[in-house]
Amino acid sequence: MTQEARIPTKLGTELAGILHSPADDTAKHPVVVLLHGFTGWKEEEHIATLADRLCEASIAALRIDAPGSGESGGTFEQDYTMTNYIAVVEDVIAYVKSLPELDAKRIGIWGHSMGGFVALASAVRYPQITAVCCSQPSSGWKVMDDEAALQWKDTGWAMFRNRHFPEIHLPYSFLVDRSQYNALDEAPKLTIPSLFIAGTQDTDVVPAGVKAMAALAPQPSNYLEFDTGHHYKLDPGMLATINEATVQFFTEYL
Repeated sequence: MTQEARIPTKLGTELAGILHSPADDTAKHPVVVLLHGFTGWKEEEHIATLADRLCEASIAALRIDAPGSGESGGTFEQDYTMTNYIAVVEDVIAYVKSLPELDAKRIGIWGHSMGGFVALASAVRYPQITAVCCSQPSSGWKVMDDEAALQWKDTGWAMFRNRHFPEIHLPYSFLVDRSQYNALDEAPKLTIPSLFIAGTQDTDVVPAGVKAMAALAPQPSNYLEFDTGHHYKLDPGMLATINEATVQFFTEYL
């Protein structure tokens, strides 16, 4: 069963979400919050199919759009920042705790790419989270690392597009905000079970970086590599394989 969710946030806007509830309603269920990546949204294949698979394993799932993205309130220009994305996870947790059918003592979090970093940072900051899966998590961007960043600084804006959003304008302040965070600083602070997933063909988030995060995370820390690129959602077979590994992790630790 699925239902739409509107989640109030400390930003003064609402997050859009979809709550997936297992068919068995005789007991409280654990829940996993699902976070999309950079310029993504909650309707992407790897997120929607993971939510369904979690439900089949009697785990509820809540997939959300980041502030300013998808159907959530706000705009890309003003509200779409790493800091805001991390901050509203606390509001999502409060929403989850308000639902009597969910077990507030068993809250997991999953994210892909940028969402993978947000999941990691949230797991460090919010003790209500009891397990975290970071799928191909971005490790951190340095503001002055490359020519594109310099051009972004000079113009003040950068434009991005994908099949969901034909034109996204992000101010340079997004990159400045993003540069405050680094996954290698966050991973050692974990106190809960973690799973880090990498793709051997991933050129956006290289496996060595993900493996380093997993090595820094306290035990139990799990690391899995799959023969895929960053957009495994486009390969149905690989998507099913990674979803299954993710569900097994949350089944064990929630």
